[in-house]
Amino acid sequence: MILKLLFLFLQVAVGTDLQKDLRECPDQDLAEICNGQCGQKFVECREACTDSICESECLASFSACIDSCPCYRDCPEGCFDCEHPLCFCKDPEITNPTYKQCIEEAGRELKDCVVNCVANKDCFDLCYGNFTVASERCPCMAECPGGCPCENGYNCQPFILALGEWRDHRISYVISSDGHFIENRHFDIPDGDGTYSYLESAGFSILNGEVYIFGENFLIKNRET
Repeated sequence: MILKLLFLFLQVAVGTDLQKDLRECPDQDLAEICNGQCGQKFVECREACTDSICESECLASFSACIDSCPCYRDCPEGCFDCEHPLCFCKDPEITNPTYKQCIEEAGRELKDCVVNCVANKDCFDLCYGNFTVASERCPCMAECPGGCPCENGYNCQPFILALGEWRDHRISYVISSDGHFIENRHFDIPDGDGTYSYLESAGFSILNGEVYIFGENFLIKNRET
C-alpha cells in the first residue's frame, strides 16, 4: 500500500505514467521488476538528501529510470529494440553470456559432486540441492532478477578466450578475469606447413557468442607470391 501511494505521488510529481496498463506489454514481468528497481533507487536517493535541490534531482533520475524501462516511453514495445540491461534477462539462456557462464559453473560443480558421491541417495540429493542454490544466485534468477550487477555477491565479470599456437603447440581456454574459473576449449584449426603458425597475424572477433578468425600469415604470404 505504501509503495502504491509513493508511485502515485511520483506520477503526479514527474508526469510519468506509472499506472499504465502493462497487461498488453510483451515483457510485463521485466517492466514490473524495472518499475520496482526505479522506485527503490528513488527512495534511497531521497533519504540521502538534505535539501530540495537534491530531491528534485532524485525525481528527475527516477523519471528517466522509468522512461527507460521495457514497455515505457523509451521502449514502448518491451524488449524489442530496447537496450535496457533487464532485457538481457528476457531469454538469458540465449542472449546473456554471464547467465550462461554462471549456470555452466554451477553445472560443473554439480557434476564433480555427483561423480564423487558414493552409492548414496542422500549425497545425490545434496548435490542437486547445492546446484539449485548456486543457480538461484545467477543473473536473471531469483536472487538476482534484474541481471548484472548482482547484489547477492555473485561476481559478474568478463571472461577471456585465450588462443595460442607455436608450431605444433596449441592452447585454447576460457578464463575469468579473476582467474577463479578456467576451462579448456577445443577448436579445429588447420595445420601449418612447419614454417608458420596458422594463427600468426590472424584477427579475431566474437559475434553472437561465435568466434571468428580472419586471415592469417600463410594467406598473406600466398597473396604476395
